[in-house]
Amino acid sequence: MEKKIQNCQTCDGDCENCYPEDFQKVLSKKQSFLILLVIAIIGTVIGYLQSKQEPKTAMTKEETKLVSESTAESLHQQFFIMGTIFDCTFFDKDVAKRENARNAVLAELKRIETLCNIFDNKSEIYQLNSQAHVKPFKCSNELWEILQKSRWAYEISDGNFDISAKVLMDLWGFYRKQDKVPSDKEIADALKFVGLEKVVFDDQAKTVFFSEKGFAFDLGGIAKGIAVDKAMKSAEKFNLDGILINLGGNISCYGKTPPYDNYSVAIRNPLKKDDFAKVITLSNESVATSGNYERFVKIGDKTYSHIMNVKNGRPVENVLSVTVVTKSAGDADIFSTATFIGGEEYAKKLVSLYPDLRIYAFTLDKEKNVVYKEFNNETIKNKEVQK
Repeated sequence: MEKKIQNCQTCDGDCENCYPEDFQKVLSKKQSFLILLVIAIIGTVIGYLQSKQEPKTAMTKEETKLVSESTAESLHQQFFIMGTIFDCTFFDKDVAKRENARNAVLAELKRIETLCNIFDNKSEIYQLNSQAHVKPFKCSNELWEILQKSRWAYEISDGNFDISAKVLMDLWGFYRKQDKVPSDKEIADALKFVGLEKVVFDDQAKTVFFSEKGFAFDLGGIAKGIAVDKAMKSAEKFNLDGILINLGGNISCYGKTPPYDNYSVAIRNPLKKDDFAKVITLSNESVATSGNYERFVKIGDKTYSHIMNVKNGRPVENVLSVTVVTKSAGDADIFSTATFIGGEEYAKKLVSLYPDLRIYAFTLDKEKNVVYKEFNNETIKNKEVQK
């Protein structure tokens, strides 16, 4: 399915670069969306439409007190974790069950954050990046599980989803601002340290070894999705009527949101941040979006997406957003990034492999018009019938 929307428009100056020190500015802008909509991809998927609760205060990075609102049938919770806003709602009349589920979810997220934060010198991934070029780094069972998932993602994405791309993110200024576009030589030099096939994994010893200094992992493309899956699993043990979790755009739902049987999610029009292009229904599913318009760098007069094509070492161009719906938040996280990079042919490959998968993509054509396409098992069937 293809639909042209309108000519692409230039940024009106309302976007912000997503540097850690600037997050509070981004955070304050996003609070206004939480009246009716849960934000996805920091503004791409704009949330479930049934809940009508609005947080009374904005959560800043320094605050430790959680934002919490409770009604007779639900508990709405919001706090800052893993570098983004975590927003969740627990549906049940049993107050104790709701609060216990909330506490379990928070504990799970804090544990994953401690494991995967590449900026925290106490985290295990930081230690791995610092030491694995000296000798094989022994991983905990949980980090090894995440690395195994990352290796699987690398294989199924034809090498497009690659956690070793940190050196490219550094080069293009996503962790520290750059004043110029990297030269071809700088990109070529950086690419020497990109590619999971160059990393030595010992499956029996559960160790990782970098052949030389310069390699490093960035789990940003997978950690949040995995965290949502683990948080949801911990909350499901309390047998609530319904659960809705949104971690910086990685959304997962369980059960019902009384009186509705399903959850509705709106996919944003990439040219209008207050408008949406399509509403989709979720039932015990997850959704994730990879997009280019609120996390980017601007070098000179041009903006560059934070999603890297690891084959050529440059940010992906002419793709605005890709939204993926599937059962696992971790898989949705991986597949949205992989499709953003791999394009239409990869999207077709994915839905042929996973019949329950749904993909919604906004791209730019040669004339810079926005093109909207859907990929799912039905669209594949329809094309096969037409042949």
